[in-house]
Amino acid sequence: MKLPVIEAKSRLFSLRRFLAGLGLAGFFLTTASVPGQSYTWQNVVIKGGGFVSGLITHLNAPGVVYARTDIGGVYRWNAAGNSWTPLLDFAPDANTYGIESFAIDPSDSNRLYIAASRASSTLKYILVSTNQGATFSSFTPPFSLDGNALGRGCGERMAVDPNLNSILFYGTKSQGLYESVNYGATWSLVSSFPVTTTANGVGIVFVQFVKSSGSPGSATPVIFAGLSQTGNNLYRSPDGGASWSLVPNAGPATQMPHHAAQDGLGNMYLTFNDTCGPNDNVATGAVYKINLSTLGSADVTPIRLSGEQGGWGGVSVDPQHPTTL
Repeated sequence: MKLPVIEAKSRLFSLRRFLAGLGLAGFFLTTASVPGQSYTWQNVVIKGGGFVSGLITHLNAPGVVYARTDIGGVYRWNAAGNSWTPLLDFAPDANTYGIESFAIDPSDSNRLYIAASRASSTLKYILVSTNQGATFSSFTPPFSLDGNALGRGCGERMAVDPNLNSILFYGTKSQGLYESVNYGATWSLVSSFPVTTTANGVGIVFVQFVKSSGSPGSATPVIFAGLSQTGNNLYRSPDGGASWSLVPNAGPATQMPHHAAQDGLGNMYLTFNDTCGPNDNVATGAVYKINLSTLGSADVTPIRLSGEQGGWGGVSVDPQHPTTL
């Protein structure tokens, strides 16, 4: 009478080993322990962990804030619940959680754009939401994406035209600059942009439209694009991307830009570091202020305490108090 029991245990052990290889052993053991038990699955509240590689806030809609992560998807701030709401838990492919960049529409607080993929995946997505991430439409871009690559803390390399929101620009790592004129559904190469990639393979790290250079309903003329390289790392277009020219002396000659922010008063602030981060050792950095009309620059790097080292990451300007950074 004991033999069938031993045989059953042996089969159970073999099944456990098989499921363990699929990462399902815990699930099998739980359900097998209570036959017929029904379960309700919910998210586990995780207070921290992973790399938050980007944070954006909507200038015209208080409380609309998003965070992106390198391998954990995108989150929207929930002020009422004092918590972050994950937006990509529906995704069947884990590589969708690798977020290379995201963008919000300055003229429409409900629109959100996400560029998602990992290098290990052939699947790549431009996800477009018109309801703050409640649902998405998915499109396949003609350029590669990797949310967990070198320089993933730079940005944002995707931007929406503040005067004509059907237009988006995307700065890729190794394939140049792209433009969409239909809300991210399709993309075409901006052949006039003079640089395809950089020596570190990080490429174009941010795109900035200067809203005041245009008017609502027409494409914004003045656009800036920053490159992850020392020297020749900031370009400007005066005509909506039709032509580009180098902005000389934009920052330290031995450093490369990471982030940019405008103050609405005719200036743009850039953060610089000696490497792109985050996997390499950033030893030093700087913050520069550029006049958008004269293109003159000034070193406004905060004074360090004795013995401090490292670079400078994100920079933001208070829209209510534009001299506060």
